[in-house]
Amino acid sequence: MRRYKRYICIAALVLCGCTSSPAQTQTEMTTTLVTTETETETSPPTETTTVTTTETTTEYVREYPEFEDTPENAYERLKIAFTHADGSETAPDDYAGVYSYFGKMYVCITTDEPSYFYTKLLGDYTCLTYKTVTHSFNELTNAAKRAAELLSDNWKVKDYVVDVPSNKAQVVVAEGDPIEMRTYLKEKGFTIDLIEITIEEDI
Repeated sequence: MRRYKRYICIAALVLCGCTSSPAQTQTEMTTTLVTTETETETSPPTETTTVTTTETTTEYVREYPEFEDTPENAYERLKIAFTHADGSETAPDDYAGVYSYFGKMYVCITTDEPSYFYTKLLGDYTCLTYKTVTHSFNELTNAAKRAAELLSDNWKVKDYVVDVPSNKAQVVVAEGDPIEMRTYLKEKGFTIDLIEITIEEDI
């Protein structure tokens, strides 16, 4: 804080008349010095600080098992390839599931030829073959879930799955007439050729 002083001179003129003689006039001048102080506040300079943040990302590295020319080993590689760092799984849009039959693994896809994703991941396996189907695993999973939701309004639904060999969505119910259920689904606008209904009675 700085202080500035301003000095103001005020002159007071006082005239006094003396009674001794008209000719005698005395003039008295009194000078008064008045000091006033004015306070002025000045703000300190403002400093601007720029903060730069750097985001560090870590790439998720998948660890695959040692190679063995078996369906189990090939399937494990597929599962790891579908798994993300948070543990969730996402299958490619052309993937339709796998199944084993007499020691051979069938990889179902919706394209005529396997993509680079499969040939790079599974190219060394002689125990597998590719099978072209109509519906993807993701499509059938969504269909099975939707059918189960619709049927649960009137029937006891136990489970829903994807039947990979038949390339169908499957709903398992405790009891009821499958024909009646399929008719009900059709009335709800469900695509019937996607679904199979299995009765599994409670024991």
